[in-house]
Amino acid sequence: MKDLMTYIKNYRNSLTEDVYSSQEYSIKLIQIPKISNTNRAEEAIEYVRWDELNEQEKETYEKLVGLIKDKRVVVEASNVKRLKPSEVIKRVNKNLQDKKLTSNLHVVIYKLFSIRPPNGSDDPFDTKTEFCLYDETHNDYVYEESWIEFLVHFLQTCEFSAENLRDMERQNQKLKIEDYRIE
Repeated sequence: MKDLMTYIKNYRNSLTEDVYSSQEYSIKLIQIPKISNTNRAEEAIEYVRWDELNEQEKETYEKLVGLIKDKRVVVEASNVKRLKPSEVIKRVNKNLQDKKLTSNLHVVIYKLFSIRPPNGSDDPFDTKTEFCLYDETHNDYVYEESWIEFLVHFLQTCEFSAENLRDMERQNQKLKIEDYRIE
């Protein structure tokens, strides 16, 4: 590859300026985005004939080295729009009037609905992925927006008190998500 590049460089350097700049022997493409196309089928590239340009236009194109268009590059990241338990509690409480979700009650509810496995489980990935995911890197769990929606609906419509829920969890009772879904 190095030998090929050296050959091309030497060849180009051996050409006179007239030959090198001649349109008969080369094509130079300059891409300038067309912002307002009059026809949607029209291409955004416009070709300019070098030999039809006047000297001032040629000078302008010769000075043109490159145009840079800002482009937002979205890079995939982990846990985007996923929430830690403290954020879940804060957001749920923001939507509740009479009841309040505490950290302890949050644990009770996710155990009652088996949203995630207990601490120290052999399979920490055994979650209801609609609501919760295991983050292997941080060795913790993150929650989805749907979990907040479910909790708000459940706490506003269920007839259980916080103490009832705690008693149910102590007795290892389970609740089915389907019975409390948002309709």
